[in-house]
Amino acid sequence: MRYVALATDGDGTLLKNNRMADEVAVALERFRAAGGQLYLVTGERVEQLAEFPRLDLFDHVVAENGAVLFDPATREEVVLCERPPAKLVETLRERGACEVNSGRVVVTTKKNSECQIEDVLAALNLDWQIITNRKDLLLLPKGVDKASGLAALLEKTGLRAEQVAGIGDAENDAPMIQACGLGVAVADSVPQLKAHAQLITDGGAGEGIVELIGRMMRDELPRADRS
Repeated sequence: MRYVALATDGDGTLLKNNRMADEVAVALERFRAAGGQLYLVTGERVEQLAEFPRLDLFDHVVAENGAVLFDPATREEVVLCERPPAKLVETLRERGACEVNSGRVVVTTKKNSECQIEDVLAALNLDWQIITNRKDLLLLPKGVDKASGLAALLEKTGLRAEQVAGIGDAENDAPMIQACGLGVAVADSVPQLKAHAQLITDGGAGEGIVELIGRMMRDELPRADRS
């Protein structure tokens, strides 16, 4: 196979409404049985991974939108960047930001809270970035995204980025699919992601990844031209 690893987003790409279809699990199992490596690259917090369907199918996980490496077999975590100051979450809640949650690093809230976030980051003199994920906003240190997390993982596994196909559905997947040898968007992706994809699947969430894995195993995918 030209692409020996698959880096995939979770809900909206691999899952539909947080559920994994049986045909998706079968496709993932076939890919691993053929020697392929599976990487879950997700915005999910580490504690949310306990509820992720069939986490056992993945060789490695990049969690919290690039901030944490997680080994599904050993449960080992590696935090790749600075953690948020306690004052950040506290102040966001005080200012009325919606549904504020925090992980090892990532802080999440809703898209309608962007004004409060900007005010809080300025007040705390915190040089963090705001990343859009459909209706959610993710706060992370500058330079931390799915591409940086995948790069840290590839350094560990010894694979090159050009050996990896990346697939996603939302705005925060753009750095990842641009960093991979082949960048793919599922059919029901947001327009911002499709603009960065080299391939758009015919199927949407779940169906698109089955389609992509079939083409990977038949070696039907062209080498990407990133010139």
